Amino acid sequence: MSVALLRIRLGASRWTLARTRSLNLEIVVPRLLVALPVLFNLWFLRSETIVVQNPNDSHLHFAMVRWARDQILGGHLLPVDGWFPALLDGACSNFGAGCVTRERAALMIGTSGAVRTVYETARPQPRPGLFLHWVDETRVVEGGSLSDGGNLYAWIEATLADGGGSLAGRDPDSHGLTFLTLLGGERSPGWHQHAKGAIHGLTFDTTPLDLRQAGLEGVAFRFADVAELLPEIEEIVATGGALLNDHDWVQIMADALGRPLTTSGVKEASLRGAAVLALERLGASPAPAQLERVVQPRRDRTEAFRAARERQRRLYEVVTSEPTS
Repeated sequence: MSVALLRIRLGASRWTLARTRSLNLEIVVPRLLVALPVLFNLWFLRSETIVVQNPNDSHLHFAMVRWARDQILGGHLLPVDGWFPALLDGACSNFGAGCVTRERAALMIGTSGAVRTVYETARPQPRPGLFLHWVDETRVVEGGSLSDGGNLYAWIEATLADGGGSLAGRDPDSHGLTFLTLLGGERSPGWHQHAKGAIHGLTFDTTPLDLRQAGLEGVAFRFADVAELLPEIEEIVATGGALLNDHDWVQIMADALGRPLTTSGVKEASLRGAAVLALERLGASPAPAQLERVVQPRRDRTEAFRAARERQRRLYEVVTSEPTS
């Protein structure tokens, strides 16, 4: 059996394909297909100071994906002893939460955050500000991602003393702050990876709770920017531990989006999604994903959030020197 081996020079865009007829890797190759992307990402994540320039556009990444896909579709790589090709956790999260149409999106906040849809298409068309990649031979995942999510929440908790307390009784934007939540750089929609966060409006009266509220609202405004780029969405399902564990943040998110937000009843959406996809390939039909309460936006706060979001947009333009749209 002729097997294509990938020899990688990590940290550069050079790669070569070498062929050998001396090895029979019918068992090993499917496992390599799982291991190579994992090792590739671990290498680049070995230090927080390393910046990957547009990783989704990496020639090496696409070469690996194209080669693997051609091998699978050509019948050269098939599941062995229950092994299936690896899938990205973002796509798995959508399948786990039951968000598998263009009309139903998953809004996930874990360490980072994303709004994603999964749908079937024969000719995918990339749109500005969004990512788009294949899930399998017929479906794609599309959406926008944020660098700041649960990591911002954790930063606030670790940095600010006495920043706890309920936000439920506080008026929106009552703190007078504009928090541009780009502490981890920007992904969607502008993709300014070196952008820095900013807080405008600090005074001696500003409290830790003010900063916490402004930060959570700031993340919600960024999600609203992404959601506007997906006008076909009719329903949004909230998922991810960082979001679902804070009821105040779920309410802020619904207010900022200006639409109902359905909370997922699935604790580990990516884990369930991987199982759903494996069962699908085996011909089984899993039960629908569990949904819980629907959080309605508070209409009396719409105008305040609109004004605060516009201030964030103006601050964004100053920080990045480029409009969001």
